Amino acid sequence: VHSVNPSALVYLNVPGTWSDPTIGYTVANEMITADHVDIIVPIADATGRGVIAAATTTTVANVSIIGTVEDQVTLAPSNMMTSVLLNTTAFMQMVVQNILNNSWSQIGGKVIDMNLGSLAPFHAYDSVIPASVKTLLADTSAGIDNGTIQVPFTYTPNPPNTP
Repeated sequence: VHSVNPSALVYLNVPGTWSDPTIGYTVANEMITADHVDIIVPIADATGRGVIAAATTTTVANVSIIGTVEDQVTLAPSNMMTSVLLNTTAFMQMVVQNILNNSWSQIGGKVIDMNLGSLAPFHAYDSVIPASVKTLLADTSAGIDNGTIQVPFTYTPNPPNTP
């Protein structure tokens, strides 16, 4: 975000549950109405459903959503800009293969460098996203895949507060 717009504000809220859409709705509605958030990215299972509901029912215009894990366009066809996809099948295959090979000493507590992500189509936003942005995304994805772009891994145990 800051590489494109250094003055943009990025807000973070961790509701503390994956299973409460009411909390997701409340948190997102507050961010949208009070903080004027115009793009929201829920990473929160059922709690995220509440976030999506807030973004689609708010009286504030132009709230866009970036879904996560799978293409969530069916949850908000007009508001879902895209989704960050996670290839959980490839991850689980690797875990199972390591267990079968007896090469996995523990499950959990390990950091494994695997490129499991991709981007869903832009759906309703396809005509709005400039060709230059689509080219940049494609070039970036190819660079990550072929190793010419290294994605830094930073673990932050205590993320910063929102602005």
